[in-house]
Amino acid sequence: MRTPVHLAGTVSDPLTRLTAVETVLLLGPLLFGGWVILRGRRRLRRAARLRSAGISVPGSVECLERYTPPRGGELFRPVVSWSTADGTRMRQTSAVGRRQADLGPVRRGAEVTVRYDPAEPAVMWTEGWDVISRGDDRWSWAAVFFGVFVCVSAAVQMVVTAV
Repeated sequence: MRTPVHLAGTVSDPLTRLTAVETVLLLGPLLFGGWVILRGRRRLRRAARLRSAGISVPGSVECLERYTPPRGGELFRPVVSWSTADGTRMRQTSAVGRRQADLGPVRRGAEVTVRYDPAEPAVMWTEGWDVISRGDDRWSWAAVFFGVFVCVSAAVQMVVTAV
């Protein structure tokens, strides 16, 4: 026996025919898709802000921080130091990790170019390491499109299940 969940409207509304379990199973992907869209959009806005208003300054790699992601393996993230335009000394660890084979010229003591947001200097990217160019935004765009696909799929499944 299905217990209807009254989501909205009257009893004739198709969405009222969903059980509580079905509703949770259908809203889960919808919420996940929304979260993925927001994360991708945030990265795209951050990249656009750094491209348009960011300031490029010389910096140096202090060290490579070893990082183990949840899925295993070993990644390295550079810890970069630089001075802002007003002389404030900054030190930041990159959010992007790479395998040792992919490190390229980024080594301890290497000179790099740092691009930072003058309004929020902790928001920075190391050029050549982090995503900064328009062409490198493809993963953020992929996340947004994947999120939209998941949301649309969940919404269609919700309607099909309710009918």
